[in-house]
Amino acid sequence: TLFSADSKVKAFSPGPEVEVLDNDLVLSYGREADEIIMNDREYDVLRERGVGTSQMMQDEEDTLVVTSDDEVRVHQRSGVTAYDVDNVENPVDTIGAGDAFSTNYVVSRAQGKSLEACVRDGIDQATKIVRRLGATPWKNYRS
Repeated sequence: TLFSADSKVKAFSPGPEVEVLDNDLVLSYGREADEIIMNDREYDVLRERGVGTSQMMQDEEDTLVVTSDDEVRVHQRSGVTAYDVDNVENPVDTIGAGDAFSTNYVVSRAQGKSLEACVRDGIDQATKIVRRLGATPWKNYRS
């Protein structure tokens, strides 16, 4: 998915389709984005197919964000910064957590917040999502 927040930040997230998309197609979408956001499984798939981090980050300002259950790694030309994710006791459902992280991260970037604040905003929202059933509260499923 290639998306934009207020036309200020363009982000790309390959999602589960990364397993069937051609490397060149993934890289072409990535070149259109300022921010590339993926989970650790998607990152591993690309690495196993020979796509390196430097290939994903074409421009000096590009950022690659890799999420996992216990940390968020932010890759930039200057290096990698890891942000811890607090353990959520008894998570209910992880559906929508990655989307919640990505959306809040990109909106925060468009608002001009610091990189750390953007990551924390994404983590905070994803943490809220895993504490309930699905991305939508249960009551909405019953109507």
